[in-house]
Amino acid sequence: PQAFAVPPLPPLRERLQPRATVLPGGGFVVNVADKSFAAESRFSVPNGGDLVLAAVPAAADDVLVEGSRVTLRNPHYRLERDIQAQRGRVLVRDTLTNVTDQPVGVIFTHQLAVARTQVKQAHLAGWSVSPPITRALKTNPTAFAGLDNLGIGLVALDDVLIIQSQGGCTNDGLSLGSREFALGSKASYTVEWAVYVNGSGDYYGLVNDLRADEGRNNTTVQGVWVTPSQLMYQRTLDRVPPQSYFDVRRPGYFCIPCLSWSTDDPTVSLEGIEFIAYPQERAAVRRVIDAVTAGRPHLKTMFHIAPNLYATNQPDQLWPDSRLIGLDGKQTVYAYNYESSSYFTKQRLAENWRWWSYYPAVDNAYGRALLDSVDVMMDEMGVSGVFVDGALWDYGGGYSYDRFDGHTADINPQTKTITRLKTAVPLLQQHAIAAWGRKIMARGGAVVANNAVPTRTFASQPFIFDKEVSEGPEMHLLPTPCTLGNPGAIQSETDVYADVLAKLAWGNLYFYYGEPLGLQHELPPARMYPITVTDVRSGCVTGRERVVTALDGVYGWPGEKCLHLVYRYDHRGRRIGHDFVTTIDSAGARTAVDVDDREMAIVVKLPVTVESAAPVNSVV
Repeated sequence: PQAFAVPPLPPLRERLQPRATVLPGGGFVVNVADKSFAAESRFSVPNGGDLVLAAVPAAADDVLVEGSRVTLRNPHYRLERDIQAQRGRVLVRDTLTNVTDQPVGVIFTHQLAVARTQVKQAHLAGWSVSPPITRALKTNPTAFAGLDNLGIGLVALDDVLIIQSQGGCTNDGLSLGSREFALGSKASYTVEWAVYVNGSGDYYGLVNDLRADEGRNNTTVQGVWVTPSQLMYQRTLDRVPPQSYFDVRRPGYFCIPCLSWSTDDPTVSLEGIEFIAYPQERAAVRRVIDAVTAGRPHLKTMFHIAPNLYATNQPDQLWPDSRLIGLDGKQTVYAYNYESSSYFTKQRLAENWRWWSYYPAVDNAYGRALLDSVDVMMDEMGVSGVFVDGALWDYGGGYSYDRFDGHTADINPQTKTITRLKTAVPLLQQHAIAAWGRKIMARGGAVVANNAVPTRTFASQPFIFDKEVSEGPEMHLLPTPCTLGNPGAIQSETDVYADVLAKLAWGNLYFYYGEPLGLQHELPPARMYPITVTDVRSGCVTGRERVVTALDGVYGWPGEKCLHLVYRYDHRGRRIGHDFVTTIDSAGARTAVDVDDREMAIVVKLPVTVESAAPVNSVV
């Protein structure tokens, strides 16, 4: 250490403290870092003009401002707003109350003034965009602008606004709102949103501040998730991967894919909880699970279930209160090209067999059937988890017109009146899926939720979240930013590693998914876990247990003196030697990583601490 010591760790990210000044017009101004940003809101009124909470000095007749509280009234609803300046954000809580005996719809938009000439980068739903553009945001409900050393963004926080969120980036600034918000008779609901600020001007600063504020850094992924290719494409469940398959991947979770070409009746393929009516298929799953756990008893085992789908030819006779009904009044069916596939025979298709759409809710029959399926899965089939496909996605449509969820309606943009009440399927489904998953976990199982939406309700569940066959910002606000490999683009180990790097460039971790069976070398996903993610950024994911990075830098955990074990991978994804030094002194332990192009490293915190009166260098 007298000749060389690793430089200090980068300083911890500091949160700016904005100020919020509420103006007589009901709008407010955010002041931060010697800059000011005006926020205005616009709310529709049925058969009338819009009401505006304006960022102007003049008072409005229908707006009452009392300190940080704003009240707006009209014959249809009342709005009560509370504004709080907090560390790193200005939190806004808009409580809307219907004062009539009929449902009322409200189209609303919040606009944050940011001059286009100041913007260095702009993101909607995490994707880099060029103004003007408006789009749905529910997979990442953020609109962000990066300025010189300052970032500012609009964020949807409550479940309803997240599901309904529309955002924009124009020459005038950022916007966030809903075109389909509704309230039932005399009902009330609080919409939460915030203006976020950071001192880096970086989109990932917003991501990590929001993850911390919303408590999304507390879920541990114990190992890599795998689903073998020979199980994905065969017609019977009769083969189990060899032990070498597990040795090279080191999985923590093993998944049987779709129960296609049922053992009981190979002319149909199962997607949901149909297994409750197919005893031979249940027995076939049990044989695979028993064979796998005989050699790897620690594995959490599961199979694929898409809870919105059910294979039948009599859809109206199953759970009539749970059918997903389209705008035409008919039950929807998963839009799949059945005729060109072999999942159903031509005879079965002629008999009206399809994957029909249902949605579980805590108060409908299908939701209760979903809960009951846990006992069959875990007791009879022997699994210790579930892979929830399309956890909050829309197989058959994101809306059902069978009932009113209390929050969602089609609203005529000209008259501002409700044309039809509806249900946003994710709003009701999330509670049923959460109850289903908690029942599994209460019995020691694991839940992997595929293609989720980061609502507060769902992201607060102790589930593992992942996205299928792609990479991107959809995982940034979920506790576990994991993504499934893309089997269509993978023919070799080198292809797997290229996929790993593509995902890490988005701050995504890797799950194996139908890659070639015969991997001969241990690739980086084998050492990415266990991890409890605390920081996500392009090229680097930091957790409490390890750091996965493709970036040069100094890594460690502030104040901790544990030794660091480092794995280095070359441009092929092969593990190679390294001379990365860890310095341990009074400030803690830190490791300098210096990787070449298309290389990466994983820095692991070892449960070994060093005590020394003088600095120590180590290489592990």
